Amino acid sequence: QKLYPTANIKVMGFQDYAVPDGHFKLAIGNPPFGAIKITDLDRKHLSGLSLHNYFFAKSVDALEDNGVLAMVVTNRFMDASDKNDRARAYIAERTELLGAVRLPNNAFKANANTEVTTDIVFLRKLTQAERGNAVGFQWNETKLYTDKDGNQVPLNVYFHAHPEMMLGEFGAFGSMYSGQNEAALVAKDGQDTVALLNQALESLPQNFMTQPQKDEAAIVKAVVADIPDVKVGSMFVRNGQVFERKPDLLGERQARPVEYANAKAQERVVGLIGIRDL
Repeated sequence: QKLYPTANIKVMGFQDYAVPDGHFKLAIGNPPFGAIKITDLDRKHLSGLSLHNYFFAKSVDALEDNGVLAMVVTNRFMDASDKNDRARAYIAERTELLGAVRLPNNAFKANANTEVTTDIVFLRKLTQAERGNAVGFQWNETKLYTDKDGNQVPLNVYFHAHPEMMLGEFGAFGSMYSGQNEAALVAKDGQDTVALLNQALESLPQNFMTQPQKDEAAIVKAVVADIPDVKVGSMFVRNGQVFERKPDLLGERQARPVEYANAKAQERVVGLIGIRDL
């Protein structure tokens, strides 16, 4: 918040971050690679997804039609062998794959001390009219890929069709953790990964996002300071005014003033709230 004072920074669990469907034009992220199951009482259709896939699916819900999602994820998301995987099927039904770039497993070694093959995945949120129809490249399955040594590993059909989007050599290679051979992308000797990445990004489609029609930086909300820990839908008093607690929005507590027909009606409610608080 100190580095970016105009940004709305929230430090909280993503499952507790309330966002309306279709709110954002763009979502960019690097979701945690954990497999812990998430419970979301507001989005029960996403409950039970892994932490990694939950970030992905909830971000798709938050996009408006033609909005764009760009996520840095492990290659396991694209290369999962089960084409009926619940999370991937949910995402594939609601988005079009604009493209993906596979980075070599040493891309984050210098700053994160980890060797993991990662993909930058770009998706467009389908319009209401498009949903339910097959739109764009159908990427929700894998085929076996034979590397230079004759080893076979699963690889998403998108990369079969677009090998130029894999910035290195794909195949079965040893892991820095297990020592066992597993599917990975490794950089070729002397390759300029940054130059290859820029070249790959230039090939992505452009000029399809809708232009903003109004100032969307400001979020209109009626909020009072120091909203107490009362249940959504219940009331509280601040400076003699009765407020109703509303659902959170974008990590902010919400409340709206309650208007009454006359002063006597408001006085009664204020008295009842006092009794409840006591």
